[in-house]
This record gives sequence, structure tokens and C-alpha cells, in this order.
Amino acid sequence: MNLHNLSNVNPYSGTAAAHADADARASFLQRTYSLLLGGVFVFAATLWAAGNVEPVRDLALGLARGGWLICMAVIVGGGIAVRWLADRHPINLVAYFAYAFAFGLLLAPIVLFTAAVEPRVLTQAAIVTGLVFTGLTGYVFVSRKDFSFLGGALAIGAFALLGLLFAGWMFGFELGLWFSVAGVLIYAGFILYDTSRILHHYPPTAHVRAAIELFVSLIMLFQYVLHLLMSLNND
Repeated sequence: MNLHNLSNVNPYSGTAAAHADADARASFLQRTYSLLLGGVFVFAATLWAAGNVEPVRDLALGLARGGWLICMAVIVGGGIAVRWLADRHPINLVAYFAYAFAFGLLLAPIVLFTAAVEPRVLTQAAIVTGLVFTGLTGYVFVSRKDFSFLGGALAIGAFALLGLLFAGWMFGFELGLWFSVAGVLIYAGFILYDTSRILHHYPPTAHVRAAIELFVSLIMLFQYVLHLLMSLNND
């Protein structure tokens, strides 16, 4: 579940990055995507540690044993907290990387299971996610289109996914292939939405918040791509 700021109103005062001078815009984008890479590195390092460092493995398994509600509390509660702190330097960086670590712990069981039984699928999921993210990001940068209008539809889709997850947990039914397809489409949409918001609505000082939004969308996309490929591989 991705708790984005889905309002079409600019949450900041000042000039958006798209209208700032070239140096300020380039610095903003460099800092944003550098932080995004840093978050992905922390996420990947956490996955590695969960497979190789016993205390981290125990922590990941403990969260998994806590059940679906505990995992959702970490994701949703952590998402609210990290966004609330996004403009408070330097605690915003600590919160961001802690959130990336938590995401790694939560996804470690399924990622490590896939790596053990179908390592090819894990590699494919990483490649597909990277290609989709790069392609959608490039399209927004080249076209300069503002996809903020997607906010309402994406919010409905994200809450529908959450509702289905909760129903599946309550009543014990499998969500199946089309649930994963829907997740991939929704979080691909979030990447379009987030990237255009960064260009058209965020000022050059909001690089931490921008990185948070992109990171969550990217990791959620990876999760649904992984589930989709696993479903296809098992059919």
C-alpha cells in the first residue's frame, strides 16, 4: 500500500523544479535520484543481510510471523511517519533510510524464497522493474506531461488493492494472477504520477520528499512484478 500525497494542489510554495533555473533544476534532480539510489541500495543490502546475517534474518522472520496486520502497520505507519518528517532536516534522511531498511525486512521472506527456488525469476523481476521505471521516467521527462490528474484513480486503485489483501487475509482465498497485474499497472501509474509531480509541483528544495515517493512506488512495483512472474512461472 502506497500512501502518497494524492492532492493536485502544490504542497509547497515557491517555484516548481520545471520552472526553476537550469542549475537549480539539475541539482534538485541529481539529489533526488541520488537519494533514490541510496534507498534502493539500503533495501538491497537489507535483503542480502537477511539472507546472511542471523540477527537481521531473525528480525525479518519475526516481522513475517507477526502476520499481515503487523506488516501493514509497519508499511502504512512508517509511510505516514517518513512523509511527516520529509521536510525536517536531518531527521528526514534518517527516517527515509530507516524506512528503506524496514521495506527490505518486510520483503525479505518472499525475495529469499524466490532466490532459493527460482533465482531466474528474481533476476527477471529486477530487470523488468528497472526497465519499466526507466521507460516511464524517461517518457515524463521527454514529454513534460503532467500526470497529476491520475491521482484520484490511483488512490482508488491502491485502496482497492488494500481491501482485497485484507479480504484475502480474513477469508483465506488466493488473490491470483490478475491481482498482481492490477498491482503492476497501479504502481506503474504511480511512477508517472510521482515523476510528473516532482517536475511540475515540487520546488528544488523538496528532494527528500521526492525521493521517498519514488522509492515507495519503485519497491511496490518490484513486489508486484515479482508476484506476477512467480504466478506465471507456476502456471
